[in-house]
Amino acid sequence: TRRRTWLLLGFGAALVVVTRNVAVVYLALPAWVVAQRLRRRADAASLVAGAAGPLLVQLAAWHALFGSWLVYSYGGERFDFAHLHLTDVLFSPRHGWFYWHPLMLVGLVAFVAWGSRRIEGRAWLFSLVAIVLLNAAWPTWWLGSSFGHRGFEAATLFVMVGLAAAIERWRTGWPRRLLAAGLAVAIAWNLLLFALFLDRRIDRGEAVTYADSARALAHWMSGGR
Repeated sequence: TRRRTWLLLGFGAALVVVTRNVAVVYLALPAWVVAQRLRRRADAASLVAGAAGPLLVQLAAWHALFGSWLVYSYGGERFDFAHLHLTDVLFSPRHGWFYWHPLMLVGLVAFVAWGSRRIEGRAWLFSLVAIVLLNAAWPTWWLGSSFGHRGFEAATLFVMVGLAAAIERWRTGWPRRLLAAGLAVAIAWNLLLFALFLDRRIDRGEAVTYADSARALAHWMSGGR
């Protein structure tokens, strides 16, 4: 029903925000859709009612744990837009998004080509640019221990859209074969890297170069610990 749709939209939007606050930038497209279709007070009330659930649970959890309804849990850390780590969050061996997962770069290039020609795509592009800047402005830009850069987890959706657009465009011929081969290699490498990460054969928090990964893989395949 119409009311249930608005309730679910509000619930999902609020859940995104309370799970990871900076993920609010991913709501650019939903906000654009809502702006086009929100015409009745009943719809607005359903949207707010849906959002109330996750927000109230978060407030209650803060109050139970810290004795306050509103809590900033990052200590003295603040966004510093005067010192952006743009190349680091994308290309550094220390969890750089494209360094750890080169396929992401291919998908993002295809996504930019796809999204720049569509209204909804431009809303997503705004979200992408915003999350890159926010991650780059954070003092601990690598975000600690993680498999790659966990600050871009939701941006994987944009990569999926870009790769789907590329696959749809290149259905036959050598571009399709080249893309399929590249995807296969990237998937195999990612699975091997994940196995090394799970088995703690590569560092989970510091920089891990391709040479480090290759040495760890060779040592593992030779039966070493």
